[in-house]
Amino acid sequence: MLEFPLWVVVANASRARIFFRERASSPLLLREERQHAAGRMHPLAQERTPHGQTIGGRSGLALRTPLRERERHVFAHELASALRSHGLAHEVGDLVVYASNPFLGDLMHGLDSGLLRRLKVRQALDLTRWTVPRIEERLALDLGM
Repeated sequence: MLEFPLWVVVANASRARIFFRERASSPLLLREERQHAAGRMHPLAQERTPHGQTIGGRSGLALRTPLRERERHVFAHELASALRSHGLAHEVGDLVVYASNPFLGDLMHGLDSGLLRRLKVRQALDLTRWTVPRIEERLALDLGM
């Protein structure tokens, strides 16, 4: 049995849409849309850091996190923080998350235990370019509605 309002998150490293449905018979409505332009950065545009003195005086041995990956983490953290705020305000019934891989893992890492208990579907799918009717079809398939 689903708890309403049902929240549906459709996201990747550069775009997130948060939908909600008040009742089983209600349409899926857009609540919030977020953009993260740095998440669309082309790999060739990433910052280049010269090798230098790093771990214990050894040259070039420091683990580096590419800029694109750092930006993905930042956006996932921002989105998870917003979802936690809505969860604490008791605005979220059950939760469904469709997100690209590896953004899904970053987002799941940022959710608290309360939201994770409400999580009904978690799929590593990038549906950010899908229309609302197509997302509703996928949602009905995954929730058995």
